[in-house]
Amino acid sequence: MAEIDPEQDQAAQLLQLTNLRLIDLMGIKSLLSYILNSATLDAWIERDTFLDFFELARTLRMFISMVLRHPYLKTSAEARVKTSFDILRIRDRNKTKKGIFYSALRKTQFDMYYPWDDGMSDRLIEVYNYNRQGWRSNYKGYSSKCLLIFIRNVYWHPKTSMEAYDSDIRTRYPDFLNRAYEAACRIFAVQVTLLIDLNIEQQYVQNQNVVPRRDRGRGRGRGRGRGRVGGR
Repeated sequence: MAEIDPEQDQAAQLLQLTNLRLIDLMGIKSLLSYILNSATLDAWIERDTFLDFFELARTLRMFISMVLRHPYLKTSAEARVKTSFDILRIRDRNKTKKGIFYSALRKTQFDMYYPWDDGMSDRLIEVYNYNRQGWRSNYKGYSSKCLLIFIRNVYWHPKTSMEAYDSDIRTRYPDFLNRAYEAACRIFAVQVTLLIDLNIEQQYVQNQNVVPRRDRGRGRGRGRGRGRVGGR
């Protein structure tokens, strides 16, 4: 029996374990299929539906990959703060739902961050005062939309390392990116960062015959953003 390679990182070990479990499940399906088909060769919808259930297991690796790539679990090395950039990019591709998204950002769960432009660390103040293309004039301390744009600008700001900025953001604005991410996924009906990197919709169609949503997030989202994506 195959064993998990202890030299691999945890993510690779989880995917390897998933593959082994899928092999086990497909073996169980073959055994049950043989037993149940031996009982009768006639059409038996309950039997066929039961056996079809095992086919859903083939999507398990896809969903585990989604979890492993989720921004909540990403490190501070660019990826977590980059969520703000991805949210704003999806926003610009769904202009008809911008207003709904902004309304969600005005809910009381965001009140704890106001005024968000007070109590910032020296590093964040440096970014705040970096008035590239008039960004600072658009900051409003009681606007979660402006806070999201500010964090995007932190991601864009020239720096040697993201770790310190990421720590400052999580300390001053705990759970903010998570809440904004959840609102964006719910309103725009996409996994903001995941559909950029994984063609999830196509796999849904292939594996589960689910009709794809209209917005599929075709960009790659690799590396640092360029240009005026996200707007002010």
